[in-house]
Amino acid sequence: MAQSTPRCSYLHSSSFHPSHTKQGIIYSQATRYHRICSDPNDCNSHLNVLSQSMRQKGYKPKTITKQINSAVKTPRTRLLQYREKKICTRVPLVVTYNPALEEIRKIIKDLQPILTEDETLKNIFPETPILAFRQSPNLQQKLINRRLPTDGKNEENGTTHMHRQHSHTQQ
Repeated sequence: MAQSTPRCSYLHSSSFHPSHTKQGIIYSQATRYHRICSDPNDCNSHLNVLSQSMRQKGYKPKTITKQINSAVKTPRTRLLQYREKKICTRVPLVVTYNPALEEIRKIIKDLQPILTEDETLKNIFPETPILAFRQSPNLQQKLINRRLPTDGKNEENGTTHMHRQHSHTQQ
């Protein structure tokens, strides 16, 4: 018998993720309901369920309301139109996520004028670098080493040695 999977299992508010990621979940789900539901009453019903689900996951009612209202502001007709994806030419600044680094976005923005003053740096960073967070290693990643040994000892004991013997007997 298969285990049932929760249909609406959203990220908990206390999870180790950037705040904009957690807020984006509420906004994107509200936008999705607003786009999919043609009947306003049906949409409001789904948004109420979303709001309750997010409260159960520990999100503040003020944050939930703000994100839902922001999503519903966009006219549904605009949401139904196809949009071309913009090609991002900004240089990514990739750092391992840590809540202490939340202010780094502001620091990058504040220091951008220094990059635009220098001609060499201006060519490398014509726009503000885009901040990207790499997932910090979880417990499983810390405990399990997925890399194979590269010291050559593995060749004596294993399929590589047997494969070589097998290929010699076929000749």
